[in-house]
Order: sequence, then structure tokens, then C-alpha cells
Amino acid sequence: MMRLKNTSSRIWLFLQNRDIESIDTRNLLVVRQNLALVYMHQEKFEKSTEEYNKVLKMREQLDFGEDSLEIGQLLTNIGLCYRRSGNLDMAEKMYKRSLDCKVKGLGWNHPDIGMLLQNLGVLEQVRGNLEGAIKYNQQAEEIYMKTTDEDSLYLIRVRENLICQLLQLDKHSQAVEVYWKNYKYVNKKNFWDMSLPVLHEKIVQILSQQEMQAQMLEVTTQTFINIIEPKAR
Repeated sequence: MMRLKNTSSRIWLFLQNRDIESIDTRNLLVVRQNLALVYMHQEKFEKSTEEYNKVLKMREQLDFGEDSLEIGQLLTNIGLCYRRSGNLDMAEKMYKRSLDCKVKGLGWNHPDIGMLLQNLGVLEQVRGNLEGAIKYNQQAEEIYMKTTDEDSLYLIRVRENLICQLLQLDKHSQAVEVYWKNYKYVNKKNFWDMSLPVLHEKIVQILSQQEMQAQMLEVTTQTFINIIEPKAR
């Protein structure tokens, strides 16, 4: 954290001690963008948002007001700052503007679109709108299934989100259905260390309640072999 503080101070002093007009626009854009990123990592979200908005205006001028992937990414970062500072309405506005930009440049079926849909899902979950969160995550899952490579972790993350949200709504059968897709993928790719142990435990309880003994035994055995036993060594 001290290194980040020193970095932000150095960049700020650089901007204060230079004639801004003499700095090439693209170089200045990079400097301000770095400063915004450092502020975000320092959790100084108001300062980060201020710098990102300056960069956004500069980027829009360079792109002659046209939407671009660079603008789309800036909007995503601004949305993230708003979300982390608790301003969910502004975060949603930025994410949706970003989505429009990225769809124009990448098309709908692209992992970046899936990530943005997941971000929108997080907003809905924070708002307590689990049905809305599920809808966004289902869209993201569909995109990842079409676009990610065989060793991607995107599918695991979005499916775990879906399982958690379905469990919160007591939609156990749907949660188990998504879990099995995720279970097979995790087992096939040996991504056990990337999965959430608590989800396996919860599903085992549900399988027991539904008297699905063979499935419960399989999950229990694989969880022990791939998660519990390695940690005990």
C-alpha cells in the first residue's frame, strides 16, 4: 500500500510540475489513466472516478465522439469505481454504456461481454434482486460456453454465482442441475483447487435430503480426494 501511495504521489507531482499543454495528448492520457488505476487500488474511488472521467473526455476527443473498445473499457472501470463506492445506479449506467460500446466492437459472443453481464449481475445481487442477477449470469454462462477455451475459469465462476443465487432462492433442483454441469467440468479439468468447497458441502446436504445417495457419495468422495486430503498433507 505504501508503494501505491508513493506512486500516486509521484504521478500527481508530475502533473503539477509540468505544463499540461506541452504534453502529448496520448502520453497525458496514459499518465492520467495510470493515476486513476492507482487510486482505485488504494480504494480512493472518488479520486479514481475523477481521473477516469478526465481520461474518458480525452479519449472521446481522440475518437471524434465515436464509441470504441478503449472507451468501453474506461466505462467499465468507472462503473467498477462507482460500484465499490456504493453508487449502484451510476455503476449500472456506466456498465450498460460500456456494454453498448463493446458489443459494437466485439459482437455479442465474446468473453468481455460475459464479464460485463456478470458485473451487472453483481449489482442486482447487491440490490437483493436475485432473479435479475440470475438472468445476467445465465446470459454470461451461455456466452462463455460458446467462446472460452477448454481451460477457462470463466465457466466455473459464473456457474458458482448461479448456484449460490439459486440456493438463496431455495431453488434446490435448479441449483443441483447447474452444480452437475460445473462438477463435471471441474472434475474433467482438475480445477478442484479453483472451486468453492462450501458449495460442494451444501450440495451434499441437498443430495442427502433428496435421497440421491449415489450422487452424494460421488461428490463426497471426490471432494475428500481433491480438496480435503491435499490440504491435510
